[in-house]
Amino acid sequence: MQNDPPDQTPSPFAGLELLSSAVVLVDDELIVRYLNPGAENLFAVSSRKIVGYSLRRLLGEPAGLGTALNNVLRDNWSYTGHNLTVLRPGMEALHLDCTVTPVESDAVRLLLEFRPMDAHLKVAREEQLAHQQQANRELIRNLAHEIKNPLGGIRGSAQLLERELDDPQLREYTQVIIAEADRLQDLMNRLLTSHRMMQPSQLNVHDVLERVRRLVLAEFPSVEVRRDYDTSLPYVTGDREQLIQAILNITRNAA
Repeated sequence: MQNDPPDQTPSPFAGLELLSSAVVLVDDELIVRYLNPGAENLFAVSSRKIVGYSLRRLLGEPAGLGTALNNVLRDNWSYTGHNLTVLRPGMEALHLDCTVTPVESDAVRLLLEFRPMDAHLKVAREEQLAHQQQANRELIRNLAHEIKNPLGGIRGSAQLLERELDDPQLREYTQVIIAEADRLQDLMNRLLTSHRMMQPSQLNVHDVLERVRRLVLAEFPSVEVRRDYDTSLPYVTGDREQLIQAILNITRNAA
């Protein structure tokens, strides 16, 4: 009786076993179908414990990866993610770069290739981000300074013009210009201050609404604003400028 020779059919994924990077294959339901030895080493897990289970069992839910995978499945496009954080109970977090490639196969839809982020590269990226944020802050500060200079001229010209006008309605427009110049000046001051806390005070909400009404009528002359105020309302505590901006945003959308 002669024994049958062992099955010599090569694995369809045999080539992936030679790669040093970690490779994971999943189907269209994001069920793991294959891990190469590099992936087993990287994630410290054997294929037997992962194949047939959801990819979440291996990776958890790194921010943005789930949405990216769904987009790849839908659009059949590749995806590259940087600095994905994989958290595993009782183990050190992994910081990985990931490339996702669509695969044309009955059992497999996506090939995920993971590479640990080089520590020096991670530091370099963080430093680059810090420099970019600093540059953005400097740009905002310079822009705020540049805007503050002409604001004074606009406000002063509006004051001079107001003195020459006899029509109360026209003077109301100059008052809008002056008030908005003051508000822009306050905004510039806030941009030049690192962390501006709220500035609550006791205020009459009708004054806030009247300020918004004048601004809206100056911007949308054809809009009719009907007022029905309850003069018995007590003062409220709030940040005047932020309340004006919030109500102005709502009113402009309505206009």
